[in-house]
Amino acid sequence: MKILKSFSLWMQHARGLNPLTVKRYDIEVMLFWDFLKTHWAGELPVTEDNWSNIQTMDIRAFFAGRIEKNISKSTNAIAFSALKLFFRFLKESKIATSDPFLTLKRPSIKLPLPRPLSLTQTTEVLNLYTESENWILQRDFACLFLIYSTGLRIQEALCISLQDWPTVSPFLLKVKGKRHKERLVPVLEEAWSTVERYKKLCPYLTHAQPTSSLFRGARGKQLHPVLFQKRMRRWRQTLNLPDHVTPHSLRHSFASHLLSNGADLRDIQELLGHASLQSTQQYILTSALHLKKIHHTLHPREKLSQ
Repeated sequence: MKILKSFSLWMQHARGLNPLTVKRYDIEVMLFWDFLKTHWAGELPVTEDNWSNIQTMDIRAFFAGRIEKNISKSTNAIAFSALKLFFRFLKESKIATSDPFLTLKRPSIKLPLPRPLSLTQTTEVLNLYTESENWILQRDFACLFLIYSTGLRIQEALCISLQDWPTVSPFLLKVKGKRHKERLVPVLEEAWSTVERYKKLCPYLTHAQPTSSLFRGARGKQLHPVLFQKRMRRWRQTLNLPDHVTPHSLRHSFASHLLSNGADLRDIQELLGHASLQSTQQYILTSALHLKKIHHTLHPREKLSQ
């Protein structure tokens, strides 16, 4: 669909969504488009001129069919957000005159609490590091140290350009977060040195343009998140760590460990790039649950009752 290309560009440039979100939203819009071909069969032709004919009952029918197929609430919530944004785009672009989502509410889902690594687990992962002449292995260690020391989302880390990477102390990194919101994040010297070693080893950075990506794949293009996720999975298996140890858990660990050491919640919010303090407050509950577990396990009176 031509309109889908326009929607993709609008999401990237007007809304500042990351490429993975854009791709996922495109898929959800296409699934809705395919649904209409069956839903409108014999009544209306499914063309790009008929977006204004879509009514709230069509949206309800789409989600009713997904629920019958046992599609999860979280997946339906993503589809809801994608389609709602798509119809906002249609209205702003004057392609459609009405918005069928005005009277609809997003499905409520209970988001899981962050699952950070313990300090012991984090140390075990970081201690895997040894200086290597293999630039790909050094790159992955650089990503590991950088994400844990800054709390970056994996996509934020992999989108860092050479010109954004700090070269003098204090090492302040300019990060472009969700919706193009920029923030400055300090980089620990340990992480900075690990990245610098990777830079010297990587063959694609010697004559690279300043605007090009810092982290490269084996063929020289920007590193894809899946490749670092695979490396994390290998490290996790080597250390026999639980399945929730992922690149994103490093971000959770960054926030949780700062909070445990007395950092102010507002400062953590700023470092993480959270638009709402409510998102950051999840780490308070996570820390409280951890303390409750320790109390339950180690208190002498609790041991007597077992």
